[in-house]
Amino acid sequence: MIGIDLGNEHCIIACIGQQGPVTLTADDGSYFIPSVVAVDDDGRTLCGREAQSYLLDHPENGEANFVNELGNDVTYQFGGRQWTPTDCIQQLLHHLAQQAKNYLGKDSDACVIAVPAYYHDGQRRSLFDAARNNNIKISSLINEPAAIALRFWYDDANEAKTLMVLDFGEQKFDVSILAVHKNGFEILATHGLEKVDYQQSSTDNFQSMKASCDIALKDSSLNSQQIDDILCVGSIQAFTDYRDLFNDEFAWVCKTLAQADQTVAQGAAIYATMHRSMPKVTSEASSSGGCASIILCGITTLCFCICLWLT
Repeated sequence: MIGIDLGNEHCIIACIGQQGPVTLTADDGSYFIPSVVAVDDDGRTLCGREAQSYLLDHPENGEANFVNELGNDVTYQFGGRQWTPTDCIQQLLHHLAQQAKNYLGKDSDACVIAVPAYYHDGQRRSLFDAARNNNIKISSLINEPAAIALRFWYDDANEAKTLMVLDFGEQKFDVSILAVHKNGFEILATHGLEKVDYQQSSTDNFQSMKASCDIALKDSSLNSQQIDDILCVGSIQAFTDYRDLFNDEFAWVCKTLAQADQTVAQGAAIYATMHRSMPKVTSEASSSGGCASIILCGITTLCFCICLWLT
């Protein structure tokens, strides 16, 4: 099984290898796969890097900003037909599955896709529809904060900590507060900004980011002194620009995970492996006194969920 970080600008695919999480490279050697769909003059559907290159000279023949529009009532006109965001994502998922097959040498039986925590039910259903229409099985969706927490937990599961994760994503900023312990973790609070222009003044952006951190701290009933570690993930360039501002404002020392821009995809891959191994939890099993080796507790804007991996 594979994990997918489905981004508005690019996607990343990961799996679990013998040494742990591995990020897959596409046919062009990059692990960034552009979230672009186009139709060439011969009517051939292009995706990824090939579509991105084609749009440089034929910008009217494709679309490159459809992932964030998933679930919205918008359409695009190119290639002699009308496209919805779901149609575009259907083609993109097919391309991602093919890239994974080329790297692994075999088809992936299913995937887990990481999505923003603020995705509503309609967006999640649209994603399942896009995969189903392309005969791709999505075993589960995982919220990006939970994927990040899983990736951290995988490397350092023995120490109980309260973490704040700063996710400098594509045109967005998310902050999550997590309680991590040996048997799993809990997402205490999450807050984010859907539209962030990282090209504008870092000082202006920082005020909005700081406000998001303050809201997350309040929602978790914690203060900044109760945070043990700050992790920066997402765009390496973005958190390099903002790290010192956070350090100065909160007297923190922000850390980065290795391969920080691949954290979400690798967390999704970890969950994919867990999900495949999870037995069905029945009332008999849950009351038998069995030990839960991993407890994943997360929140979304619309629901609260707990998953157990029982031994």
